[in-house]
Amino acid sequence: MRYSFLFIAVLFSFNIWAAIPRQKIVQEPVLKALKSAPPQRLQVIRQQGKGGIRQLRTIAFNQKLPVDSRWKALTTLARIADKESLPDLERAVQSPDWFMRDAALQSLEKVSPEQAKRWARLLTSDPALVVRTSAVNVLKHLNDRDSSDMLWEKLYSAQNYRGTQSLWVRRHIVETLSNFAKKGEEGKFKKILTDKDKSLHKPALVALVKIKKL
Repeated sequence: MRYSFLFIAVLFSFNIWAAIPRQKIVQEPVLKALKSAPPQRLQVIRQQGKGGIRQLRTIAFNQKLPVDSRWKALTTLARIADKESLPDLERAVQSPDWFMRDAALQSLEKVSPEQAKRWARLLTSDPALVVRTSAVNVLKHLNDRDSSDMLWEKLYSAQNYRGTQSLWVRRHIVETLSNFAKKGEEGKFKKILTDKDKSLHKPALVALVKIKKL
């Protein structure tokens, strides 16, 4: 009887010991690959097949893991899985973590431009300055001229000032509006030339020269 209990105890301990390392072994190649340069990272994870995609998904949404690992996991997932990653990107772009929203938005720009436009317009009001800036840049990269009126509003939004200090997102907004510049906006760009934030003046002048040539 004593030996039977001993055998059961040893077997139970072995099962616990065996299960934990197996989980680590499965995740280790992917976690290690995320620390390497993008070409090597993609090559290693692609070799993992569907299992690699599952692990990227698990890592990206594991709040106990470092920001860097989660960021790289999500962006790598988008590059490898492409359209298959859309549900994950839709989930991440609504995450309470700003870096997940940012990574998802930048990934959507490549995976689904139309979805990226929709989310970028919404995220120009994001509480995180970094995310708002990324949203403006996505709209510029995707040449979303339909967002012009909204961007003019955001240029003077209190959210894009700290007290009376102009935040850097405003320069990105003016650069984007300069790309979209059209006749009838001369007055708006001339107003920018009186703004205390002198970093806005150059893109405003570029816009005025562009409009003059139209």
